[in-house]
Amino acid sequence: MALSAFANTVILLMTGCFLMVIGGGLIAVFKRVIHNVISQKMPLINGTESYETWKDPPVPVYMEFWVFDLVNPNEFLENGSKPVVKQLGPYVYREVRTKQELIFHKNDTLSYKEPKTYVFDPDKSTGSEDDTITSVNLLFVTVVDALDRLAPGWIKKLGGEYVVDKLLGLLGNHVFTKQKVGDVIWGKPNLVLELIHDILKTFHIDVAIPEEVGLFAGQNGTDDGLYTVYTGTGGKLDNLNIINKWNGESSLPYWNGTLCNMINGTDGTLYHPFVDKSETLYLFSTDICRSIYVTYDSDQTNYGIQLYRFVPPLEVFANHTENPVNKGYCRPDCLGAGVLDITPCKGAPVIISQPHFYQAAPYYINAIQGMHPNKEEHETFVDVEPNTGAVMNAAKRLQINIHLKNISDVTELAKIPPTIFPVAWVNETAKIDEATADKFTHEVMLPILATTIVQYALMALGFLLILVGIVYASKKRVCHRKQAGYQSINGEVKEEDSVSPVNT
Repeated sequence: MALSAFANTVILLMTGCFLMVIGGGLIAVFKRVIHNVISQKMPLINGTESYETWKDPPVPVYMEFWVFDLVNPNEFLENGSKPVVKQLGPYVYREVRTKQELIFHKNDTLSYKEPKTYVFDPDKSTGSEDDTITSVNLLFVTVVDALDRLAPGWIKKLGGEYVVDKLLGLLGNHVFTKQKVGDVIWGKPNLVLELIHDILKTFHIDVAIPEEVGLFAGQNGTDDGLYTVYTGTGGKLDNLNIINKWNGESSLPYWNGTLCNMINGTDGTLYHPFVDKSETLYLFSTDICRSIYVTYDSDQTNYGIQLYRFVPPLEVFANHTENPVNKGYCRPDCLGAGVLDITPCKGAPVIISQPHFYQAAPYYINAIQGMHPNKEEHETFVDVEPNTGAVMNAAKRLQINIHLKNISDVTELAKIPPTIFPVAWVNETAKIDEATADKFTHEVMLPILATTIVQYALMALGFLLILVGIVYASKKRVCHRKQAGYQSINGEVKEEDSVSPVNT
């Protein structure tokens, strides 16, 4: 009987240990299997689901515009009073994009263009494109800035302030004008610009004048250049979707120094599989004419899918004294924290910041009445699914400001202090819908969950059997001791009984 109990205990313990070892071993096995399966699905090549999703994204993308209406234009222009602005919006557009002109190359790269079309969505908007606001006269400030930058002494060449005022009168002769929201955003053709270009040429001032001026003029229905990205093949999965070249070049021509001109990272829509929280992720954006990086901020959940949120850290937009690398973005003067002069890239006096000058130097915020920066509404972020590297929720938030300079010989600019004036800010959002999330859950997350359940179920069962074996052995031992003690006590009583009569 004792031998049988011992055998049962050994069997329980051995079986439990075996199951725990198998369960523990399967963690590494299943992890390797999952890694291999995902690695096969992720490269950007014909036949993979990743390629089809990347080429024609199912995730709806929206561009939301908030515009700033200047309440006190006369006080600002005539007395240099602090500008007071009122935010209006959002004016929402559905962004339709698809990759075209795809060409695979022998060096494991792929070239493409991605035209984007914006369709106004009145149901999601709080107003009409025909709403009227008082905003910067982009025609006026663009021409004046081009002349001031590219044709030194242009006022004298034109014959003085009187002629300048007459010339600029063709542009409305006002820094601020009443305009439709749609025209501020997209611009409109203006024959006066061509006339001004011809007039300037007669004075031997050859400055390029754009055909139309608007925050996103010429960008509806067009692409932002030729991208060449790594496909993740050839053992280079970590390079998946990383930009190799843009418009045939591996660096930018806008900034000072190699680091600032580098084209780093992806376009922000897809990263390599198995992203870790400790990583720094890079992305390149033609909207800001540079690359930036993002770091881990927090865990997020979207339709039950676990995501890592990455955001730009403070040093990305810090001034050059706090981050010496940023000295390369001084063109020519160094601005304060949180703003970037992209005039060399856009050909207009455009200053980029985060909305409401979020994370910018306080004097930019305090210079405009109506700025209320906060993290929740104004921070850029990307939410990455760590197993696949897919970005499942993102918000690219950007404010477009115009640099208004004090030019004493231009009547409209003679009395104002140099001001970085906010015109509008945009929020480009992409978030998976429920159908896409369900598909991803069934095809990716459930298999991973199933393998995890098997691993830990085996380990739990093994632990339970070991526990049962220990309890079983302990109980048998206790019972054995009790039985032995009982027999010992009975034996002593019998011996006393047999001796007692003799003593008597």
